[in-house]
Amino acid sequence: MRAWLLALGLSLLFIAPVSFGAVLVPAVQPAEIDLTNDAQVLQQQPSITLDKILAEPNLPWQSNHPALSTFSINPLNIWVKIELINDSHVALDRVLHVSSEAKGHVDAYLLSQGEIKEQWQIGSDTNYANRPIKHPSSLLPIHLQPQQSYTLYMKVNTRGLVELPLKLMTNEQTLENISTNDMVQWIFVGGLLALVIFSIFMTVSTRSYAYGYFAAQNFFLATILISTYGYGFKLLWPDQLWFQTNSFSLLLPIFLGFSTLFAEKVLQLRRVSPSQLYITRSLVLLLVGFMLINANVSLAQQIINELFIYALFFLTMLYLGFSQHLNGNQYGKPYLLSWVLVIFGIGLSLTQIPFGSITLLGSIPMVMGLIGQVIIQTALLAERYHNERLDKQLAQQRLLEQEAQKRRTQENQLKAQMQAKADLERQVQLRTLELEEAMKELNLANKQLQRQSVIDALTHLKNRKAFEAHLQQQARISRRNQQPLAVVMLDIDYFKQVNDKLGHLAGDQALIQVANVLDSSLKRPSDMASRYGGEEFALILPNTPLQGAKQVAESIRKSIESLPIIWDGHRIELTISIGLTSAIVSDDLPSKQLLKLADQALYQAKDAGRNRVIVNTSEFNHEPQT
Repeated sequence: MRAWLLALGLSLLFIAPVSFGAVLVPAVQPAEIDLTNDAQVLQQQPSITLDKILAEPNLPWQSNHPALSTFSINPLNIWVKIELINDSHVALDRVLHVSSEAKGHVDAYLLSQGEIKEQWQIGSDTNYANRPIKHPSSLLPIHLQPQQSYTLYMKVNTRGLVELPLKLMTNEQTLENISTNDMVQWIFVGGLLALVIFSIFMTVSTRSYAYGYFAAQNFFLATILISTYGYGFKLLWPDQLWFQTNSFSLLLPIFLGFSTLFAEKVLQLRRVSPSQLYITRSLVLLLVGFMLINANVSLAQQIINELFIYALFFLTMLYLGFSQHLNGNQYGKPYLLSWVLVIFGIGLSLTQIPFGSITLLGSIPMVMGLIGQVIIQTALLAERYHNERLDKQLAQQRLLEQEAQKRRTQENQLKAQMQAKADLERQVQLRTLELEEAMKELNLANKQLQRQSVIDALTHLKNRKAFEAHLQQQARISRRNQQPLAVVMLDIDYFKQVNDKLGHLAGDQALIQVANVLDSSLKRPSDMASRYGGEEFALILPNTPLQGAKQVAESIRKSIESLPIIWDGHRIELTISIGLTSAIVSDDLPSKQLLKLADQALYQAKDAGRNRVIVNTSEFNHEPQT
């Protein structure tokens, strides 16, 4: 009887702590233990430390605190206490899953009989290498000695986005859970990366922006999942705490941006709906601005901003897919369905976030929704590629038919052309002689016209037009070779009296005689005599200085003065006034100035009594010479 009472007393001794919130840890644990209902929470104040908690047993600890059962996006500052009892005769090793990924840090202390046995620091502010268990989640290794009771205190200081599942598992259960999750996660991530590589090859092969944006979209989705599952922190950036903490906020807008550009290309908005094209471009710019702004605000504000931009993004994608479906776009319906699956997965994930999910993206419904989206969008791209190939084949077939029809038409045209050519050749042979004869006559007429255009009809000297052209040509030669160019102006004295007394025919005869004298006085091919107008003549004497020009002019004057001109029994006595100048043409002394100087000399000769030669050297600071 006493033995029975002693056993009952010992049982009550071990059972009593359990009734007051202590957790009895069995030696054989068939399943994980949920400690949420057994944990107590103390709202943290700056003055509360572990020593104060141990010194004051009557602190206001609360059971069933909301922080232990809900997913919080707000900063969390609490103390959590859990009492554990190992009533077995063997030591027990357990793993406590504290948080998927606390955005901050958690200080944990394992005490027995008021003495700290173990202490750890976990959370996103802890380097991967310093974690007690190398895993993206916050896991604590709990070692329980036989026949011992323990108290676990956890000081939770997070910036938000935290869940406290508080699951106690054996090492085997933890390994099985982690292995299963790792296998599923790597299969999904590996499939995405394989699809990225395939899409890159398709982009290079087809030169299609749709495949390029699809590759970028899936690459950043895979990067987000690698970061979310912790593989990036474990393998790629183990020391980059800031990037690991903010990777989701940085990478997700990029993923959504490429998803928007993919929608633009796969739905062919540029062709079918330019107005919706502006919507997608505006959304991309908004996502870029959101990414820049969100990196500089608090975590709680980040989450609020993210909820807004993601809601706007999903509404935009649904609108694009639904509107294009209504407009008869064959790609609108599957595109709409792909995002409906994602939104459905988000809805299921928000109802329950079980252990093993790192964040919302890691939950099974969300992953399944993403898998469905990727499959549908891949099939959509394949259908589009198939349709484009069919369209290309039909276009090639139509092109071949058009080429065949064009070839037949060309053959018929060639036959007709050959027949027409034969007829034409016969006609050409008949007309060739006529054409050659006509061309000879035309060439002769052209030569005559060209000659007449520069020849004075009465005197057969060059006319004023030819004089001016020749003067410009010789002026360029004078400037280039630095040789003097002489210009001589001549005017028959009292020529009007000849016309008045003897008639115009007598005057014409006098002009012809003067022209003959001028023409015979010039010896070099470059010299030119021309009828400048009326009874006025002009000479161009290249490479001739003043003295030489004066000699030629004086010789002409004397020859004209001695001309034996008889008309109707009357002797016509003629004299001529001559003005000349000679100089090297330059910018300061152009050809027009030479002509002006010679003309001034001519008028000086007339004013001086006519029948004389005047040399104008006024441009050279000399008086005119007679």
